[in-house]
Amino acid sequence: MGKTLRWSLSAGKSIVILTEFVVILAFLSRFKLDRDLNDLNEEVIYKQAVVESYAATEDEMRALQDRLDVIDQADNDTLGASEALAKLMTNTPLDVRYERVDLSRTSMTLIGMAGSEKGFAALLNSIRQSGDWTQISLGDIEFSQRQGGVIFTINGKASVNNKTQGGMGTNE
Repeated sequence: MGKTLRWSLSAGKSIVILTEFVVILAFLSRFKLDRDLNDLNEEVIYKQAVVESYAATEDEMRALQDRLDVIDQADNDTLGASEALAKLMTNTPLDVRYERVDLSRTSMTLIGMAGSEKGFAALLNSIRQSGDWTQISLGDIEFSQRQGGVIFTINGKASVNNKTQGGMGTNE
């Protein structure tokens, strides 16, 4: 009985010491884990601040992208003004001067003055032969002796195979 008691006291002492050592390690590791948790929370707060600082930039970028989408849509819906005017100018005789050019997806109106009847006829012929416009009609036509030329208004509707899109009005 004494041997068993001595062995249990020495083994019990070892078990108590080992248990206290585990408790002390758990206690010390809690400080380290609390410190790590605090560091991680600070890092999360810092990264949230960085992300929030980019929120205004992201909003601006989204607004800019929305505006670009609107511009792209408008560009797809509008007439290729430079192309249409370049083609018109290519087909325009040298003695013809435009006061107003209105082009839209479905119609055109040309108001101007030709220096001669021959220039006016050449303009009509080139518009008709271009194939871009049908139902070409002449509005006001008059010969002005004071200005020395034919003042005209020409209207036309876009042909089915006309590749112009959208609308544009310009004064020259």
